[in-house]
Amino acid sequence: MMFSLTGRALSIWAIAVAVVCKVLFLNDNPSNPIISIQAKYQALLKPAQWIPIIRDFHRHEMQIGTYHVKEDNDESTLLADIKSMLESNDLLPQSVENATDAYIIQSFYFTPTAAWLDTVTLTLRMDRKQHTMSVYGEGESTGFLPVSIPMAPLINIVCCWFPFLDVGNNERYLQAIQQSMNTKYESI
Repeated sequence: MMFSLTGRALSIWAIAVAVVCKVLFLNDNPSNPIISIQAKYQALLKPAQWIPIIRDFHRHEMQIGTYHVKEDNDESTLLADIKSMLESNDLLPQSVENATDAYIIQSFYFTPTAAWLDTVTLTLRMDRKQHTMSVYGEGESTGFLPVSIPMAPLINIVCCWFPFLDVGNNERYLQAIQQSMNTKYESI
């Protein structure tokens, strides 16, 4: 016996498929499983940063500043403050790496409409003797397609040569961080 769908059952099936697709693929919320899984791979690969001249269209680097740090501030409190500051600027801190003479903090930013992924990486160099912290930032677009599209990290590998503009977003993220840092810490 063959399974057949009546007009009504077909309509219900089409609505269910549309709802599932909307929830899984078209939702720009970073907690969306498609976006969160693909973002990890996209941030690791960053295919939009592979070709030197083309990447300049969607990348910004800057010295954010050098700041005086109070003697009684321990590094864990300082890192927690900086993570909180990143979150207040709509960035999602992902990792903190303790390098030999610096901390490297990577954050994600998902654009509101389609969930294009930009990464912001801060390098904090601590001078414990002088009680100062030097902050350097990089804002990078990771790919031509947003991570809300299934298979975007793989397609972005093929599209790594394609130039596109970040509309100044990466510079804007770093300037917002600089403004927050200047408000929170005494600049040297």
